[in-house]
Amino acid sequence: MTPIGEELLDKEIVRRLEGVTQNHFLIDVTRCALNPIRGGANILHLKRPWYRASRDATEVYFQHQLKKQASADAVARTGDSR
Repeated sequence: MTPIGEELLDKEIVRRLEGVTQNHFLIDVTRCALNPIRGGANILHLKRPWYRASRDATEVYFQHQLKKQASADAVARTGDSR
């Protein structure tokens, strides 16, 4: 697999998965499986294979929580206006 292909998989699949689930094991396994070159480079840099400098799993979790709260607030506002 080429680095360009891995970046495409990371952008299209892994980032979407990070946005819809809180399952850190699934996110980490998907990151490693679809981007083995980056995982290997992370190991050489003494980091976890699933580490991503651009985003961290806890950061994604908090963004997901904020989106859920915003959606719940929007539904509550819509329900109050009836």
